[in-house]
Amino acid sequence: MPGTDLFEELMQDMLRPSIFTFFTIVIFAPLLEELLFRGILLEGFLKHMRPGVAIFWSALFFGGIHMIPAQAASAFIAGLFIGWLYWRTRSLWSCMLVHFINNFLSYGFFLIYGDITTNDMLDNTAMTQVMVAAVLILALGMWLIQRHTEDVGTSYVE
Repeated sequence: MPGTDLFEELMQDMLRPSIFTFFTIVIFAPLLEELLFRGILLEGFLKHMRPGVAIFWSALFFGGIHMIPAQAASAFIAGLFIGWLYWRTRSLWSCMLVHFINNFLSYGFFLIYGDITTNDMLDNTAMTQVMVAAVLILALGMWLIQRHTEDVGTSYVE
């Protein structure tokens, strides 16, 4: 495919370590993506759909913009969680924080390990420990949010 080489070259340029790349991936992308996908898209869907359906569709669109299949799949899963978080808290700041942390860790792992697969990550003991800790922290955060937030009134049309 003629455009594939150009796309790969753009991706490689974008991932070269630099302060610009760091700010683009870790700061600006989460800000803009959360404003768009949770603040506008999901909020609009929640006015017309059941929460689960609205979260699913916003996550699907969120995954779709990430283009690379492996990244799109993980972005879809992250979009489900961040969408749920937005629905429970109605806080874009909490969504942005989760997104910042995800992109910071992803960018850090990329700088340290390069372009790695999931199998490579699972073979690395330190990375596995970090992933297990992240899942435990995420589970604790979800439990705390569930425990300390009141049910958000439904605003969808049946």
